[in-house]
Amino acid sequence: MYPALLAVVVAGSLEPSGCPQDREYSRVLAHAETSLGAGMPQYVFCVFGSAEGRSAWLHSLEAYDKNTGQRVAELPYPKEFAEGLGLVERSLLQGQPKFEDFNFDGYMDVSLLSFVGATGNSGANVWIYDSGSGEFVYERLLSQRKLKVHPERQEITSSWNGGHAGMIYGRDTIRWVDGEAAVVRSESAMGRRATML
Repeated sequence: MYPALLAVVVAGSLEPSGCPQDREYSRVLAHAETSLGAGMPQYVFCVFGSAEGRSAWLHSLEAYDKNTGQRVAELPYPKEFAEGLGLVERSLLQGQPKFEDFNFDGYMDVSLLSFVGATGNSGANVWIYDSGSGEFVYERLLSQRKLKVHPERQEITSSWNGGHAGMIYGRDTIRWVDGEAAVVRSESAMGRRATML
């Protein structure tokens, strides 16, 4: 699924601490910071894009070491996203990206909202931090879904609803099996409004 295209309301030029200066064809649209794990430096994650009128196109998501200002990584996208991330509402970029331990290895992973649908569905692109290589790996199974992490059960639930007034709904349970994300249970039903996650 490709990121949905939604309107963006663009405010004045942003110069958040930790992100580099705007570029010729790209500016900072959102940022957030975190330490990915114990003993690791504080990283700033910067969302770059271009703006025209009330809309903006997201170009890249990059991580910088807050202390040195050095770029640590550009988080990779699959080939189908090679020309950009898509558009999201400006208000939805507040507080983006988000950080959670999706694979329960003790390190924060990264997600960036990619769409919000009319029936309450939403999805994000997800990157898993590989502590061995220090790289971010795009996680296809977790991406473009509405996720809730349950650390106590070492699992993630993903839910959706659709149809008239959200009368069709479903939920997947995802676990890590031999180092890979896998759907271990899938449920769907009709007839009453979904309770998400």
